[in-house]
Amino acid sequence: MGVLEVTARLAYPEFTGHIHSSDRTLGLAYARKNWNGFFVRLPNEEFQIDASRKLTIILGDSISNGYGTPFEDIFWVQASRLEAATTAQPYYWLALAGYGNNLADSAVALDKITAMNMRIGRVIYQFNFNDLMPASRADLQNIPAEGMVGSNWFRTIAIWRYEYLNHSTFLRVAQHYGGQFSRKRAGSCEERGLDALGPYTWTFGSRVYVKDSEAAWKNFEDQLAHIKERTGQAGADFIIFISPLVFDIDTQGRHPHYNHTHLDFGCATIEPRARLAEISGRLGIKLIDPTSHMRSGYEARIKEGNFQPFFFTADENHFTPTAARYAAESLFAGIAQP
Repeated sequence: MGVLEVTARLAYPEFTGHIHSSDRTLGLAYARKNWNGFFVRLPNEEFQIDASRKLTIILGDSISNGYGTPFEDIFWVQASRLEAATTAQPYYWLALAGYGNNLADSAVALDKITAMNMRIGRVIYQFNFNDLMPASRADLQNIPAEGMVGSNWFRTIAIWRYEYLNHSTFLRVAQHYGGQFSRKRAGSCEERGLDALGPYTWTFGSRVYVKDSEAAWKNFEDQLAHIKERTGQAGADFIIFISPLVFDIDTQGRHPHYNHTHLDFGCATIEPRARLAEISGRLGIKLIDPTSHMRSGYEARIKEGNFQPFFFTADENHFTPTAARYAAESLFAGIAQP
């Protein structure tokens, strides 16, 4: 096993250090505390949350929770610094985010925080393109896998993988390639089924699951309307912030292990950005999309001859600190606009 581990570290250095645990994220220190029933990411264990100030609440998933990055590099933390440097009375930013959360989970978190009668100035929901599913991820954990479209068996496996497998580069590489070979990576949309678009099946409306996708979008809109109502009752602004995928930024496939599961967006029947813009416009919700700004920064580096990953290895979702800075700039610029 030792020989395999050394060989894997030499051959695949990009997978070394992918350690996740209760106090690590991609090998970096990860501090959090239970604050009023929420497990909140903090810069250090001694840090005290100042909920006496007016709040900006971040609702989101592992991206908002700072997967793979120091606390100071999380996109919303960087945006909060921009606000603090330019505003006389900046809000206190607090993320109620969790690994694997989607909008339904965020709605529950918002209901809890608004019931505490705190001064909330704005609520920012970080939209991920894997957020739409036939039910909330929490609900899916209690549904048997057999016969359930979108069963959440992968969440349990992911947690086990983060806690144990990723301590070994060899096992991390084996899991990476094993995940590829366990999926149908070729064939028609119908032949591949859920493998054609993976976790983006319902957001993009895979041709095989159009009915389920439309139902998921209807439920999603209902959840947005609920959050809009609750934020309005709290006297807060509601903003949707899109977190782009690697495919939105890197159009030439330069990132290591780019699209390693062979996702086929030709199977899509829904353009999510257009659908999201339509829904947010109808509900009167501000929508901020950092894609153009992030892509410009990425392509400027390519043109200069200095490729720098904006997403982690074999990862379509999670920003590197460099990409997070561009996301923060877009978020702050969008907030600053009336």
